[in-house]
Amino acid sequence: MDPYTGILSKACHEIAIIVLSVSMGLVTALPQAPNLASAIQADPSTRPPNPGTEFAGRVPTQDAAGATFNISWQTNCATPPAQAVAALEYATGIWGTLISSTVPIEVSACWTATMPCAGIACGDTTTYLRNFNQAPLVDTFYSSALANALAGVDLSPNSEDINVWFSAGENWSFVTSGAPGAGTDFVSVALHESAHGLGFEGNMYESYNVGFCGDGFYGFLYPCPTIYDRFVVDQSGVPLLSLQYPDPRVLGAKLKSDANFGGPNTTAQNGTAAKLYTPATWDQGSSLSHLDPATFSGGPNSLMLPDYQSGVRHPGLVTMAIMQDMGWLRADAPNVIAAARQSAVVGQTMTWNAALVWSEYASQSITYTWTATDHAAIVHAGRGVTDMATLRWTTPGLKTVTVMATGMGTSASAVYSVEASYRVYVPLVLKH
Repeated sequence: MDPYTGILSKACHEIAIIVLSVSMGLVTALPQAPNLASAIQADPSTRPPNPGTEFAGRVPTQDAAGATFNISWQTNCATPPAQAVAALEYATGIWGTLISSTVPIEVSACWTATMPCAGIACGDTTTYLRNFNQAPLVDTFYSSALANALAGVDLSPNSEDINVWFSAGENWSFVTSGAPGAGTDFVSVALHESAHGLGFEGNMYESYNVGFCGDGFYGFLYPCPTIYDRFVVDQSGVPLLSLQYPDPRVLGAKLKSDANFGGPNTTAQNGTAAKLYTPATWDQGSSLSHLDPATFSGGPNSLMLPDYQSGVRHPGLVTMAIMQDMGWLRADAPNVIAAARQSAVVGQTMTWNAALVWSEYASQSITYTWTATDHAAIVHAGRGVTDMATLRWTTPGLKTVTVMATGMGTSASAVYSVEASYRVYVPLVLKH
């Protein structure tokens, strides 16, 4: 039994008795919390206009300076012990030093003897959004915390971003420094569940050997595809989403045997796509949404395994690369971003602007490499913190654009998509 997550539910918890608001920086640490239940979708049905070259409110300075978490403990749950409150602050504070957002991340936490999942804790995002301003990929769902970070504004101001439940009956250790004491390490579990709430979860699922994405009996619970789903590939690099049709049984088989996270940052960090947890029997809430135990057990990337890991106080560089591929700015590493452009006109030249977001930039010579559908690679060497590329498509369809920056001792990549279409001209008819 997975001690972390269970099945998604439609629970909604909005009343708080304890509210903690702490600003996270590169050296400070404090709140955050996980969530498991509602997976409701709130998305505009039409795509916004191209935002131009500005990056909205996403990057306040060149330094991706961390995140602020507001934690609310639910009044319709039991009162948490003070040690749990402090330990959750500590665990989420770790995340606050690793990712960056100009929008506070709202967290709802519950201390309860009646868990909505089969484990000792469970966490998830509360809301998914797509096609918002600055969404990197079109028609793709993002957790609300990530969507807000990308947009630079709170897109769902009347709801939390993350929910988490902790079992009041578990023998917890609330130690925040040094080796965990006797009992289950609360900080490790809170770090794990927080990752799910921040978007580390896939919404494709299998039932009766059939693979689903946004459809089937449970489709309404799991908005799909998410940005996480977009990067899931088999061992040959074939995106699993491309296997849903014409025979969804092919997708179902892959979800139970061969799924890997193949984003460019993850592949660079891991040397290959990161193998995900795919047991032969589909385990809802665990399958696809964790790293593979046989590959990552006992190492620095063990936090996001499906089984409880004690004393783990860092997500691991593979998990951080996955977060970066999904669109999170890392406060602990270089980032490259571009102004998202969700639509293009066939035959017209489009300008893409990129920026390096890195606190340790000191006039290094940066090379930007642009790769795009139906385009030869564009390489610009000897650049600084900004770059520009012009792209033009002669055929309609969904196009993918990837920008990679090197020269910082490591690489950083970002992936975008744009829908190219013909401009429709409507003749003007004048009546005499």
